[in-house]
Amino acid sequence: RALFDRSVAHKQTLRNLLQREGYDTIDQILAKGLDEGRKAGLDEGRKAGLDEGRKAGLDEGRKAGLDEGRKAGLDEGRKAGLDEGRKAGLDEGRKAGLDEGRKDTLIRLSERKLGRPLSAPEQATLLQRLEAYGFDLVGDRVLDLDTSGLTAWLTPG
Repeated sequence: RALFDRSVAHKQTLRNLLQREGYDTIDQILAKGLDEGRKAGLDEGRKAGLDEGRKAGLDEGRKAGLDEGRKAGLDEGRKAGLDEGRKAGLDEGRKAGLDEGRKDTLIRLSERKLGRPLSAPEQATLLQRLEAYGFDLVGDRVLDLDTSGLTAWLTPG
């Protein structure tokens, strides 16, 4: 059926490319990016939360002028900072991981289709089009265009 149905042929091509790289699905690539982003986000959030918590706690404790106030402020500030930092870090890390996974996938698929690495200008054009048109449209173009069409589409200018 893949010989007659273009959609099935594209799906099989994508499946073959993914399997050559050790993945069964794009979701595995995205999950890997999400996991890496989550870990980085947690680390960043923890560090930022601790810094913000210390600053908030010190300010609050200084205003109260009491040792107990300082301790309570540090604890409250640390908890609030950690919670806010963790949430922001997770959100940013998740988005960054997904975006990087998608970019890497499109670059890899383009290089496989062309049978060579993308030049720096071609890669820049691909990333500009990804920013302008989104993953779905750019992904369709990479899969639907033939080699010469893809080369022309990636040519800057």
